[in-house]
Amino acid sequence: MSRKVVLPAPVMEQLEILAEQLQLGEIGLQDLPSPVAAFFYLGETSAKVTASETIESLEQECDRYYLAAFTPAQRDAEYRRRFIAANEAEALDWEA
Repeated sequence: MSRKVVLPAPVMEQLEILAEQLQLGEIGLQDLPSPVAAFFYLGETSAKVTASETIESLEQECDRYYLAAFTPAQRDAEYRRRFIAANEAEALDWEA
């Protein structure tokens, strides 16, 4: 069971002022009181989790369409090219 939290009117007014100032760029996140900033970061973290799942799904779909554009022989050549490029990059890391 959840219940709605009711804040006193002066607190709500101050939060609305902070939100407007933040949106207009008059203040930054570092200027917010710690408890208010904590709510922002909780929301941001939640949004990132949701977005990362969506992004991962879209990347997989994009990869399927990309590879579907190749014939099997072209696909093999593309895999080889990527493998060689990855190994060359790794070799350069070892040399550095």
